[in-house]
Amino acid sequence: MKVIQDHDGYLWIGTASGLYRYDGQRFTLYKHIIDEPNSLVNNAVYELELDTQGNILIGTGRGMGKYDKLTETFHTFPKILSDKRITSICPTDDGSIWVGTLHSGLYYFEKTDTDGTEPEHFFFNPQQANSLDDNRIHSIVQDGEGNIWVATPKSLHKA
Repeated sequence: MKVIQDHDGYLWIGTASGLYRYDGQRFTLYKHIIDEPNSLVNNAVYELELDTQGNILIGTGRGMGKYDKLTETFHTFPKILSDKRITSICPTDDGSIWVGTLHSGLYYFEKTDTDGTEPEHFFFNPQQANSLDDNRIHSIVQDGEGNIWVATPKSLHKA
């Protein structure tokens, strides 16, 4: 479960059975609805982060979504991650996004890649000395100096 607070003061709670929004008095449950493209991507919510525009990035068991607070709709973003379990999301100060997965390594989306079709993909490759040491990403963090740190089960990497 993951809990964040948005800029409007709402609490967002990611659970195995959907995404809850708490306004201080009531809970609203958002769930995936089959054949409804503007619904939650998947009910198993593992990660929540705010992007630089205050939208909520949602990591699920079947990809990543974004809640657009202006239209109050969900969008699958990016489609390249639609079959991946998202374990970590790190929006950076410059508007780019780092995304960690359970078994597929790390993805980097530049701010200019608005449809998410051309990410850089980092993964374990025993033939490359500077590759990740594991495709399971546990956490991604940007430090105060702008450095990106990626934690796998085996070690910590500076991206």
